[in-house]
Amino acid sequence: MLKNDAQQYFSDMHDRLALENKKSSTMPELSRIITLALNEDTRSKRKKWKWSKTNSARGNDVLRIITALKQYWPLTERHGYYRLLSDNCVKGNHWNKFGKADEPRVVDLYGTVGELLKWLRIHEHLEWNAISDETRILTPRVGFENSKQFIRQEIDGLFSGYSRCVAQDQQNYIEVWIEKQTLLHIIKPIADKYCRRVLCARGYSSITFINEANNRINKALTNGLNPVILCFMDWDPSGENMVHSMMQTFEEDFGMDLSKVQFERCGINPCHFDNLHCDPVPIKPTDARTENFIKRHGETCFELDALHPAELENLVEESIQRFTDMDSVSCNLNIQTKDREFLKNLKNDAEHYILQSLEAA
Repeated sequence: MLKNDAQQYFSDMHDRLALENKKSSTMPELSRIITLALNEDTRSKRKKWKWSKTNSARGNDVLRIITALKQYWPLTERHGYYRLLSDNCVKGNHWNKFGKADEPRVVDLYGTVGELLKWLRIHEHLEWNAISDETRILTPRVGFENSKQFIRQEIDGLFSGYSRCVAQDQQNYIEVWIEKQTLLHIIKPIADKYCRRVLCARGYSSITFINEANNRINKALTNGLNPVILCFMDWDPSGENMVHSMMQTFEEDFGMDLSKVQFERCGINPCHFDNLHCDPVPIKPTDARTENFIKRHGETCFELDALHPAELENLVEESIQRFTDMDSVSCNLNIQTKDREFLKNLKNDAEHYILQSLEAA
């Protein structure tokens, strides 16, 4: 029987592995895979956690804050930290060193919050899905147990997820740029409502990133649209300078006419500070932009995370709507409702036909 491509591939792979295993038997031991084990040499000393009176009081504060934000789960540890600061919980004596009134506040407050979130979940006081770690990525599983499992998945997802592009008749081409990837899950659903893309412009961007943005902006201009970049950054020496640096590269290295592109800094801005209840973050003296920032704006700095998730959602939506023809959006949403009803009926017909064919097979 002739082998198909997949069978031939795995047959060749088997032969190659057999040859490599034969070679490896003559190689030094250090060149092989190392099986890891936890023993006296590799086990580190860890301080045992106790729910002392101080830790319990702190844990109750954290639990109350995180639970109140359940609609925005999963949060990050930094979200929890900022909401704790904004709620003024940390002014209680139990947040002082050793939980004593005559001691200063704990130095590593962020680390303390992280430790509390760890043990609150391990001891099942807080659900695991309340906090996410977006820096560690697990790739999705591939492959199916059989063809019927695949067919069932395809039927369930058939024609699902349809939405009409409400930006197709707009005169403005809008992108939302954010400095914090950890805020993507809050901002993206708002931008998705208006079919606008969100870009995580973390740190000072590479020339590859800037070139790609330049290409998108030029494409929008070629199509007769007005490019509008809505920026959401930290208010600190780097966050305030970051977009200006990109604008300078656009102009000097790519020849962009900046008069044809709108760059709007939407937040966090000094006008938002009065509504914050947390202390400013320390300014970084090692940042080369600090001296100029202080001359122009003073020493007050806040991160974008300091905004309550609801405030951030409203700010993003208001900023997008400012450059959006809402009548056109409403018109497209009405058409979308009719389209979805059509697709629903079509799916029912297709599912009935497919299941009948499977029974006959």
